[in-house]
Amino acid sequence: MLRTVFCLAIAHLGLGALRAQPAIEWQRTFGGTLDDTGASIAQTTDGGYILCGTTYSNNGNVSGNHGQGDIWVVKIDATGNLQWQRCLGGSQPDIGRNVLPLADGGYLVLGSTRSNDGDASGNHGMVDIWLVRLSAAGVPVSQRCYGGSLNDVPFGIRPTPDGGYIIAGESRSSDGDLTSNAGSTDYWVLKIGADQEIQWQRSYGGSSGDTAYAIELTTDGGYIMNGKSASNDGDVAGAPPFGSGSDNYWVVKLDELGNIQWQRPCGGSGTDLGFSVAQRIDGKYVAFGQSGSSDGDVTDPTGALDFWMIVLSESGVPVSAHSWGGSNDDGGAGLLNMQLGGLLLSGGSESNDGDVQVNFGGFDGWLVRTNDDGTIAWQLVLGGSNDDALGAMARTSDGGFVILGNSRSADGGVPSNQGGSDVWMVKLGSDQVGISDIRLANAPIIYPNPCHEQLIIAPAIQGKGPYRWRIIDHLGAVISSGTLINVLAPLPTGQLASGHYLLQFESEERFFTVPFVKE
Repeated sequence: MLRTVFCLAIAHLGLGALRAQPAIEWQRTFGGTLDDTGASIAQTTDGGYILCGTTYSNNGNVSGNHGQGDIWVVKIDATGNLQWQRCLGGSQPDIGRNVLPLADGGYLVLGSTRSNDGDASGNHGMVDIWLVRLSAAGVPVSQRCYGGSLNDVPFGIRPTPDGGYIIAGESRSSDGDLTSNAGSTDYWVLKIGADQEIQWQRSYGGSSGDTAYAIELTTDGGYIMNGKSASNDGDVAGAPPFGSGSDNYWVVKLDELGNIQWQRPCGGSGTDLGFSVAQRIDGKYVAFGQSGSSDGDVTDPTGALDFWMIVLSESGVPVSAHSWGGSNDDGGAGLLNMQLGGLLLSGGSESNDGDVQVNFGGFDGWLVRTNDDGTIAWQLVLGGSNDDALGAMARTSDGGFVILGNSRSADGGVPSNQGGSDVWMVKLGSDQVGISDIRLANAPIIYPNPCHEQLIIAPAIQGKGPYRWRIIDHLGAVISSGTLINVLAPLPTGQLASGHYLLQFESEERFFTVPFVKE
């Protein structure tokens, strides 16, 4: 039976790869004697990290659980030592999805809640989207529930240039904060301001189940979404004709006001779940997750369940597709744009053949670094003798990466397990694919760094223009881009949220990538 690997988590260094993998610098586990899972990670301006997930424990590293599962927020320092932790919730189940650092040093936490007590108030009925603002010390400052009388669940949130946020998930409601439902679950998108008030909200879907797992900003000011859809009516058009009940990726491009510009179901007759999406540096879109199909858009399956990615043009036309895996189940979860092209993919693997070099027992975490053409540049198998899988990833200011997930192991590379599933974090060094990374050493100085309203490049780059520039966030998303002729003028950064970024610029003769911090 196929398993949804997305819900698992991390662990253990694999054997040789096609090129040198990043070094594992350190790893940590966090949790108690019950199940604790990690869902989101970001680097903080002090060089540490903020983690978000869900805990059912109330011992070990966990204290203050309200009962039946709480959102769990953990602050650690630059080497993984726990600084503070906070359980958020009430007497009913509450699940953590995302955490974002804020300009004032606090944090914005996204999750779902069934509670209407404890830390939660204003629940509209059953499950609501729940947004909580924390101080720098992890103390709740404000909270708000969004939804209707049925189940409304978030999966993704991104800061927007106006200081607000875009949230995507699924909804069954058509009342409260919602105005429509096409049937079963719909994609539900909310645009909120910095004050957390709804500016607009839209539902998208057909008569069957539709769930948005990921949303990202696009360089034209709009949004791109990926998830799953079993519909072939309503907003969903062009699904492969395999009959009802077959989940496909559903990639939807929105303008800045939430109007559909184009949509594309992708997949085959099996179950295909799209957990990530990104706009590449060349403007094309990549949708990633896991596929159980061997027909339709899926032309190169390797086993029962594969990592699967499809590349779409800027107008939504399929360009290419790639599968990676072995003869057993291999399920993709996370996607990170790499600064010099290609992708870093995360998930879990049960295979020990095909593209997968080794298996340490059950599911292992699997990291795959691809080139632009879909070939594997390097890969890492991480794990122990029990089930482990990789999920959320973030770029770090030193050029490396952090990966968050969950582990049931206490051997191999996993330092410990306190019971059930623990949150597991791995810190990797810089990616060493090709000689192009060496160019960072000769990059020009940018100032001020940290910056506020603009970046200035000095000395000016000499050589033949035009110069193409991109600002890339810690998740690998292209936030803004443009072209300059001959002279590199100051670049505006006032619209960026606080955090770590890469400034990438190139001409026919030269290529540079420089990290910077926006305060």
